[in-house]
Amino acid sequence: MSSVETTDAATVAETRFGAGSLLMLHLFVVWQVWMALDGWFALMHAFLPPVLPTRAAGLIVRAPGFAALSLTLSAMMLALAFVSLRRAMRSRGRWTRILATTAAIFWMPLLCGEAIRSALVEPTLASAPADCRGSILLIESIRSHLGGERPRSPHAWIVHGRTVRLWSYRTLRFESDPYWTGAATAIERCTSAAARRTSP
Repeated sequence: MSSVETTDAATVAETRFGAGSLLMLHLFVVWQVWMALDGWFALMHAFLPPVLPTRAAGLIVRAPGFAALSLTLSAMMLALAFVSLRRAMRSRGRWTRILATTAAIFWMPLLCGEAIRSALVEPTLASAPADCRGSILLIESIRSHLGGERPRSPHAWIVHGRTVRLWSYRTLRFESDPYWTGAATAIERCTSAAARRTSP
C-alpha cells in the first residue's frame, strides 16, 4: 500500500463519527452540566436532553436584554479564541478539538454572563455598606430557575433609606419590590449596622 493510500485510509478513519462517538460527546456534555449545575441536572440532561435547553430558552425569553449582551459577548470571545488558537489546535487530535470546542461553547456564555452581571450590579452594590446589600452569582440564579423555583434570595438587593431595591435581569436595573419577604429583615439589619457604626 502506498503512502498516499495509507494517509487516505487514516483520514477516513479519523472522520468517522458514529453512535459511539455521539455517546461519548453526550457524556462529556453531561459532565459539564454536572460541574456547572449539579448531579440532578446532569441526570436530567443524560436521560432527557431536550429539557435543559428548553428551560434555558425560557430564561432567555424572560431576560432578553441580558441574554443578548451575554450571548453577543460570548460569540465575540469564541470567535477571538478560534482565530487565536486555530493554528495551535491544528496539531491536536480530532477529539481534543471537539471536546475543547464543546467545553468553550458551554462555558463561555456562563462566564460572559457572570462578567456582565458583575459589571452591571457590583458598582451599585459598592455604594452601600456591606450590611445593606447582598447578591448571588448568575449560576446560582440559573440553578434555581432551571429547577422551576424562585431563588431563595434575590439576584441582588440593596437598601436605600427605608427602601429595598432588587436587581432585575429583565430590566437590567434595581427596582422596588414590596412583595419581597426579606425586605423588613434587610432594612433592620442595615439600620442596626448603621447605628453601630455611628455609636460612640
